[in-house]
Amino acid sequence: MEQLPDLTPEERIPLLLRSIYESYGYRRYTMGRFEPYDVYWQNRNFLKSEQVLTFSNFDGKLMALRPDVTVSIAKNIAADSVSAKLYYIENVFRQRQGSREYSEISQIGLENIGNDDVYSDGETLLLALKSLEQLGADYLLCLSHMGVISAVMDWCGLQDKRADDMLELLRQKNADGLRKLADSAGLDPDQTDLLVALARVSGEPKAVLEEINRLKQPENMSLSLARLADLNTLLCEAGYGNRLRLDFSVLCDLDYYNGLVFRGFIRQLPSAVLSGGRYDKLMARFDKPQPAIGFAVYWGEAERIFRSAPAFDADILLLYGSSQAKDAMRIGDDLRRQGLSVRSEQSVPPDFRAKRTLRINRDGQTEEIKNA
Repeated sequence: MEQLPDLTPEERIPLLLRSIYESYGYRRYTMGRFEPYDVYWQNRNFLKSEQVLTFSNFDGKLMALRPDVTVSIAKNIAADSVSAKLYYIENVFRQRQGSREYSEISQIGLENIGNDDVYSDGETLLLALKSLEQLGADYLLCLSHMGVISAVMDWCGLQDKRADDMLELLRQKNADGLRKLADSAGLDPDQTDLLVALARVSGEPKAVLEEINRLKQPENMSLSLARLADLNTLLCEAGYGNRLRLDFSVLCDLDYYNGLVFRGFIRQLPSAVLSGGRYDKLMARFDKPQPAIGFAVYWGEAERIFRSAPAFDADILLLYGSSQAKDAMRIGDDLRRQGLSVRSEQSVPPDFRAKRTLRINRDGQTEEIKNA
């Protein structure tokens, strides 16, 4: 049997992730490249960028090159689907961060639709952790909960611009800015202390929850904190406790997300390589009653750390010169059956690197050429 060439990390990791997801009963979701533009325009705040590549089809309908997979799944899942567990390996078309150019970016992710309980959230987080584990040995998953943020916002009576300012200051972990906001809004000391603590306190989930629970808080915040505590216990028992952090600066759009949200990081990259959360509100926008949670691995960004120029372009450069074609074919195939990669040329191509260079002589045999 012929040996298969070794897979590069760019080839191997998507296969490993696919195997992990399928072992949990997720089935692959595939989609077309194009969707009606209005689907994305109506949900543009959900997207990483409002910039969408569009074109008109033969009927004059404005179409978009897909910038996101989750929106497509939410739109197309049947409203009466009781439970769907899907994963995808797709390319999306987006403007790269810090660039004016559009790119085709690889994305890998999964969606758990129809379930809202501790196990469903925990399974999604576990698969996110297992995904990060394939990308690097040094990784962290940072958790937050939009229910906590909504409860604090309502308790403090923050609306419109002040609500937007609060969210932005939380993202920046700007405790001083939040204290000034609280003063300008006339918040009482208990409200101010909790608001500031959300920006100031982060770290191991159990310790963070203990500190937050020492403060006065709105009653409708307790269920969200309890869910975070249950998830921490569940994942600690699964052996991932040292990979979890609780950080309330991890935020998503309140118009779409209503529960657990999270981001994954690996040491080799400065920004998140994975993000996800519970997006029941997005489902509701499509008149779908199901709860839903999922995440995406930004594989187009992550795979950059695995890219490196190979030391050689092939194992063998086979120079056949003026020898008979049948000899070049026979010798090349014999070498490939030994598991070697072989490039056959009449003469040495420019800038080509081979481990060994062989030349076919007049007798139809090979001789090795040094320093070819």
